[in-house]
This record gives sequence, structure tokens and C-alpha cells, in this order.
Amino acid sequence: MSDESRRAPRIGITWGSHATPAYMRKVLWYSDHVRAAGGDPILILPIAAVGEALAFVSREDCGLYQLHAGEGASAGDFDGLLFAGGDDIDPARYRHQPNTDTLLIDETRDAVELPLLAGALAAGVPVFGICRGAQLLNVALGGGLIQDIPSQHPGALPHGKGAFHEIAFRPGSRLARLAGGQSVETNSYHHQGLIEDRDLAPGLIATAWSGDGIVEGLEPEPGRFPGYVLAVQWHPEREGREGNTAYQALTQALFDDFVAASAARSAGPVEALG
Repeated sequence: MSDESRRAPRIGITWGSHATPAYMRKVLWYSDHVRAAGGDPILILPIAAVGEALAFVSREDCGLYQLHAGEGASAGDFDGLLFAGGDDIDPARYRHQPNTDTLLIDETRDAVELPLLAGALAAGVPVFGICRGAQLLNVALGGGLIQDIPSQHPGALPHGKGAFHEIAFRPGSRLARLAGGQSVETNSYHHQGLIEDRDLAPGLIATAWSGDGIVEGLEPEPGRFPGYVLAVQWHPEREGREGNTAYQALTQALFDDFVAASAARSAGPVEALG
């Protein structure tokens, strides 16, 4: 297949029940990075939010023109799936009762994303999880979460509201390779998370941590899934500290790596037919 005839991989970006202009502008951070890496971003969101999202798209010259209703969506509709950040996962999904008043739960989004993720993992559709997306991957595979890090993890670093902290990577992991083998300072916008020796799901490996032991990166055990799977707890679609070139390079590498895996999957069957 020639470069001219090869289509951009279709990258589904999952989103929640909020489609106000403020929330929708956050979607553009993801879609801009996907497009810069060579992907074709498609927003997946609950049916109830589609009308509001369409109104935003029609008012804004944002380049985000493709929307896909999440209910009934199939992983096979996409070449790659990016599970984006957002509200908390319902604790019932990991067999817990809510034990903090800080939870902001989007049950509709849970109901859309969990079967979509299961389908992607089974079919080998590349998966990239960011923040909530990393937590979703862990929960989907039987792991748990800390419901509120500030109140339930003594000695925790600041993790919310755009804090910055260093992240160390497991030597030999995919994340370590993408980071060039060095620790990197990242942003942090989460209040939930997981600890490796208590919450980690079977089949996953923790490959990055902050200094307080919160897991910041997840990868599958070798051979666990037929396709690409990677998840990070920070927000690579958002800015790091000004002048942090290592963070900027890692951000580019993460999106390039995921979109390249999605492109390889989309190109494979077509080229085989040729």
C-alpha cells in the first residue's frame, strides 16, 4: 500500500457525560496530540451528551467533527482507543462502598467504557489509558483503587490541581524506553490511585511510581493481551512545567507510540489482502 493511500488510524477518545464548552475544550488537548501523531480522533461519549457536544462543535472552529455515541459502540469500530481522564469510577465496580465525600462518579461513563475496554483487550485493539483511563484498566482487570489519596494515603505527595512531582520508571519497561531511561517530572491532576502491593490487578505490571508509592504507569505482563496496552496516571495531553524538555519529549513519544501501534494494526489486514 502506498503512503498516499494509507488512511490515518481511527482513534476513539472516550469522554463522559459532561459536554459543556469548558469540558469540550479539554477534549481538544487529546485530539490535537492524536492528530499531531498522525491519528484521526473520534470522540466517544454517552448518547445523552451527544447533542450538547454537537452544539459545541458547530460553534467552535476546533477541528473535532467526528462524534460517536458510546452506547453500543464496538472496539472494532476503531484502530485504537484512548481512555481519557475524567470523573471517578464507581467504587461498586471494584467491590468497595463509597467511604469519602470527595467522590464525583459518572456511572453512565463506566457503563460505556468498561465493555469497550474489554472488547479492545480481547480483540487486540491498541489501548492507551490516561489518568482515569489507567484506573479503569486496573479496575476492569480486577484491581482496586484508593478512593481519596489525600485522606487515605498518609505521607502522600500533592497529586491534584496541577501539582508537579518526579516519576521513576521500571528499568526495561516500555515507559522507561519512551522516557529515555531517566526520571521525569510530570503534572498531576488526580485524587484517586493505586498502590502496587495492594491494589494492582492480575496481569498488569506497575512500571512507574511517584515518590510516595502511588503507581503512575501500567503495562501488561508479556503475552497477556494480543495488542498494545499502556496507561499513565498523569496527563500527557496537558502542559508540564515551562522548560521541562524531558516531559515534552515523553509526551510526544507516548502519543507517537500509541498512534503508531494503531496504524500498524489498521494497515496489517489491508496489506495482507493486497
